[in-house]
Amino acid sequence: MAEPCDYDGCLIEFVATVAEVRSRGENGGDVILGEVGTPTLATFDAESFRRLPTLRPGSSVRVRGVAQIHVLDDGAIAGIVAPMLRQVTVLPRSAADIEVLSMPSWWTPRRLAALLAGVGAILAGALVWVGLLRREIHSQSRMLGREMRLRRDAAIEYEASLRERNRLAANLHDTLLQTLGGIDYQLGACRAAAPAAGAGGGHLDVAGRMVEHAMRELRGSVWALRTVPLAGHSLSESLESLAAQSALGRSERIAIAVDGTPFHVPNFVAGNLLLVAQEAIRNALQHASCRVVDVTVRFDAAAAAIEVEVQDDGRGFDPEREPGPDRGHFGLQGMRERVERLGGTLAIASVPGSGTRVWTRVPIREYDSDLDDAPTAEDAVRCDERC
Repeated sequence: MAEPCDYDGCLIEFVATVAEVRSRGENGGDVILGEVGTPTLATFDAESFRRLPTLRPGSSVRVRGVAQIHVLDDGAIAGIVAPMLRQVTVLPRSAADIEVLSMPSWWTPRRLAALLAGVGAILAGALVWVGLLRREIHSQSRMLGREMRLRRDAAIEYEASLRERNRLAANLHDTLLQTLGGIDYQLGACRAAAPAAGAGGGHLDVAGRMVEHAMRELRGSVWALRTVPLAGHSLSESLESLAAQSALGRSERIAIAVDGTPFHVPNFVAGNLLLVAQEAIRNALQHASCRVVDVTVRFDAAAAAIEVEVQDDGRGFDPEREPGPDRGHFGLQGMRERVERLGGTLAIASVPGSGTRVWTRVPIREYDSDLDDAPTAEDAVRCDERC
């Protein structure tokens, strides 16, 4: 039907790979085919081009149509038996003359490279995140361990200090207080005999009043040393008992208020807060010349924390100029140390002439119930030796 190698004007059918689909607007379009040895175009009119199936570069197709062979200039190839093809144009009759055999794989080298690059970036980010997470966990673990050690030390030191305070109170009561009572009795006897002697009565009266004052102060100190959270009572109830004892025989009024829904407070936390409140109340009564001392307990269940605030309407002071431990005053320093061992915060706000406010906030931890029972006799002995 044709000369050898001459298919010009013949109906041909072949399999090729789509290299590109190019539109010519209203004039139709071309499908450029590759992998057949010579550039090949399948040319469609506008209607047939619109009806073509979905073609993507790399699709394998079977094409039928009339071939138009374009060869190089005859003069340039004189003497060559087989002409050299420049281009082959195929004229399909309709869109049905191009049949899709297979679609190209979605995994192109570019997409695979992009995927590998994305996976590499994700792995690198994951490694960085894991490293940062490990550092954060290590930091949080160290902080938690330090806080647990501090709170455990606070529990042990609280138990040890209670025993030491009770022992000291008993010794003061049995020795110094009894001695002062004996001196007061002897001074009374001397005052009874002074008129007969005719001299020294005024000095004996002054000495008697000084001894009575010392006995009152010593009884107050003994009571303060023995003040502890009452067994089976809550912190607010213990504060009410403390307020009643502190105001006994005094003109100042001490008011206790509770804010929030009360919850269980471990004994060592409640005890330390009670000692801080006791020191603040004692300072207000002895040094502030106040009329009212307001004590407020706030239970913050949402944040698992408890606050104790002691505020008076006294004369106030300048906290920056208040004597510290270097001058023999350990009250404020002791309060701060107690609260810091519990991981809490203590603030003192005072202005001369405007009263004083002592505020402390202590967090409540889930492991406090274990620490409450953790201190043993050996722990307390070691704590005593350390203190």
